[in-house]
Amino acid sequence: MKKILVPTDFSPQASIAVDAAIKIAKITGSSILLYHCSSEPDARLKKSAYKVNEEYTGNKSAMMMQEVEKKCSAQKVSCESLINSGHFIDNIDSLVAREKFDLIVMGSHGASGKQEYFIGSNTQKVIRKVHANLLILKEPLPQINFETVLFATNLGISDQEAFANFLSFIRQFNLKKIHLLTIDTPGWFTQPRILIEERQQEFKEMADAYEVETHFLRNFTVETGIRKFSEQLNVDLIVISNYERHLLKRIFSGSNVEMLANHSDLPVLSLDRKS
Repeated sequence: MKKILVPTDFSPQASIAVDAAIKIAKITGSSILLYHCSSEPDARLKKSAYKVNEEYTGNKSAMMMQEVEKKCSAQKVSCESLINSGHFIDNIDSLVAREKFDLIVMGSHGASGKQEYFIGSNTQKVIRKVHANLLILKEPLPQINFETVLFATNLGISDQEAFANFLSFIRQFNLKKIHLLTIDTPGWFTQPRILIEERQQEFKEMADAYEVETHFLRNFTVETGIRKFSEQLNVDLIVISNYERHLLKRIFSGSNVEMLANHSDLPVLSLDRKS
């Protein structure tokens, strides 16, 4: 891992992401790009009024960004920053396509509806539209401890590719055990258990350097099954593939990543192909 992108709106949730990214960068020797996108012009403002507001906002953002950069410098982590304006998701998509980041780290409020910070709503957009590995956090990580990880999979070919991506990502951390979880929902999976076990064994053999425990559970939804089981196991990280996003495939991939980001308090790593 060489390059980490951290979008920030300077909210408490964004600060959680910055702190985690710094810890990850120290472990992996990565550099960080801090990115802030100012909002688009308000059509109701006169041009002169918008210019004054833009200058004030820009100066304030620059000062706040300097404070975030100091966090990186204090930990001797290589860090650059970028502030621009426009449409957040288009800017992020272009930035990721150009710079080929290995990881994006973002904070999220989830779906409580009580707080609508910029960073929370845009995390959902990144999940849907940007092709990059994405670590989503709701709570601070006192240390980067990914010893026990739950990898949720439908056992498809693309998930096998995502699992290889995960193994490449996780090798720089102190991983000890992987829980490989497949959820059977009414009317969706219904494959014979013996076939599920055979496919899980193939995944298990890919991770022969680690202890791997396989699980095949039934639940009404994939997201609920993953979330409840991860809480029972008290894992350090939930990992799920976001490789397939067309309408039918989102039954397992994109929609479940979004639901986990909304409802799980545990860190969620969404795996994707680079754009």
